[in-house]
Amino acid sequence: MSGELNEVIENEIVSLRGLLSALEKQHKYILDNAVFKMESVIDEIKKSNIEVAKWEMKRRDITKGEP
Repeated sequence: MSGELNEVIENEIVSLRGLLSALEKQHKYILDNAVFKMESVIDEIKKSNIEVAKWEMKRRDITKGEP
């Protein structure tokens, strides 16, 4: 279980970094008032959110019932 959990957590960290990157782009576009560029990052944010949620669910399945 420990090895599997470590792998899932590492993948979740990578996904969270991807989400952070997308959100930083969005923040930059908001500050620049670049509405059309902001729309282009929406799909990237959605995809990243789905990826983070997938790894979170796998992590919860592994640790189910553990303190």
